[in-house]
Amino acid sequence: MQYCLQRCMFLLVLPLLLVAARPANAQMPGDPDTTFRYFKNASINAQPQYFSRQKGDSLVFEYEVKNAGKDEIADDEWTMRLMWQIPAKAKSFSLKAEDLSDARANYLVGCFCLGRGYYAINEGEISGIRSKNGVWQVHGSIQFQGRDDKYHSVDFSGNFLLVASEGEE
Repeated sequence: MQYCLQRCMFLLVLPLLLVAARPANAQMPGDPDTTFRYFKNASINAQPQYFSRQKGDSLVFEYEVKNAGKDEIADDEWTMRLMWQIPAKAKSFSLKAEDLSDARANYLVGCFCLGRGYYAINEGEISGIRSKNGVWQVHGSIQFQGRDDKYHSVDFSGNFLLVASEGEE
């Protein structure tokens, strides 16, 4: 009986030890990937049903959280992406309310779910400053009204790195 009790305790405690021993920055299966990036010589093409990045004369920022899902579960992958643009020569920016609309700020909910799609952003704030090495330090808090008529918030902060634009190496 005591052996069984010890064995059961070991089986209960082992998963806790494995989680506690995991480094804080370790990527676990099913954990989302977060990307902070920006593109130069780009702009946002705003269509009624979608937004896309194309060649242009602005800087386009993308904050993306992506989860590949689990192999054993069908259609559980998802992507959330916030995208906006600013003038190419800017060294800092602060976007609020109507500025977000002018910046073509949009949020993508990409999933096999009822709330999927693109949302134009016109509430919240996004601000950033470019460092000497070209990395943008950006933080923001935006809100959008989902198809469920509820307001959803997205808060983020990160260092946005330049990605080579199309045709560049």
